[in-house]
Amino acid sequence: MRFKNFIPSFTTTVGQYRITSNGVRESLEKVMVQSKWKERRGKLPVGHGLGVACGFFISGSALPIIWNEYPQTSVHIKLDFDGRVLVTSGASDIGQGSDTMIAMVASEILGISMEKITVVAADTLLTPVDLGSYSSRVTFMVGNAVKMAAENLKEKILQAVSIRKNIEISEIHLYQDSVTSNDGKVNLNWQETVDITTAGVGAISVTGKYISPKLGGNFKGSGAGLSPSYSFGAVIAEVKVDNVTGQYEVLHLWGAHDCGKAINPLAVEGQLEGSWHMGMGQAISEGLRYYKGLILNPNYLDYPVPTSLDTPEMSTNIIESNDPEGPFGAKECGEGALLPAIPAIANAIYNATGVRVNELPITADKVYFGMRNKNNKKQ
Repeated sequence: MRFKNFIPSFTTTVGQYRITSNGVRESLEKVMVQSKWKERRGKLPVGHGLGVACGFFISGSALPIIWNEYPQTSVHIKLDFDGRVLVTSGASDIGQGSDTMIAMVASEILGISMEKITVVAADTLLTPVDLGSYSSRVTFMVGNAVKMAAENLKEKILQAVSIRKNIEISEIHLYQDSVTSNDGKVNLNWQETVDITTAGVGAISVTGKYISPKLGGNFKGSGAGLSPSYSFGAVIAEVKVDNVTGQYEVLHLWGAHDCGKAINPLAVEGQLEGSWHMGMGQAISEGLRYYKGLILNPNYLDYPVPTSLDTPEMSTNIIESNDPEGPFGAKECGEGALLPAIPAIANAIYNATGVRVNELPITADKVYFGMRNKNNKKQ
């Protein structure tokens, strides 16, 4: 039923969401094969269950938080005499590796090693304005801005070399810390290239930006949920439930996420596994309890976050759909991956016990009372 109703890539929904790339079908197919869904579903030992869920998420909001005509992000790049390339961005690296992503994008465009690139981020004295690290927007929006800035710098470099060497720009290439021409007559190392580019002008500064295209319809509420691009994913969970106490354990998570293009595959894998782990925490244990407005569990003893000992085996799959809107085809791979982990675990518990728990976290007592009520109804 899911496969019949998946919307295709490059389509518009009834709510006027513009879908570009969509790897949800491939994501679900991947985890079904890995988990042996068709072979194992309904054939597991007593107390074991498999559950599946899909999800999607925005790659940043298409609408700015501050209503003005400024870009949603801008990035500055400066090339100095000594060959340093300084990239400044207002986006905060909150642990997801966005500073590394910025350096990788600039490195790819300029054809130089990352060691020659310095990234300064989130210093309000030095960096341009960025709307913030939220809504899984940094790789997508800041990455696009870095790409534009690096392309602007590349154009200036090629123009300078073209004039000095009397050769067409189309004949020149930046690659592996050097500039070469198709006929081999131009072969400059990076410092020689910098000397030519900065001669007579000094350090060169360029800017890149990202502005979301206009999206959505003209009906009330049409702006809700609009994004230039959406990520998609799927998770299958296996649980083992004690049918006497309701205590359960998540044994395995099979996850696949369509991130468009993995600019930094190792970081993407870590981000996905962290997201699924966080989703599992919301599903099995994390929840704030209140009494007359006061929090009853304001500490990590009574607000239990899953530790490494609680982490199940994970099978991680990156699905690349190469989105035309993202930098080199990239989309988000953070918050969106978290979403399907929660209902997948809930569905696995239902598959194992026949008990549907509709409130998070799904604690052992809720499963226990659900099973007891179910048995009482049978009697």
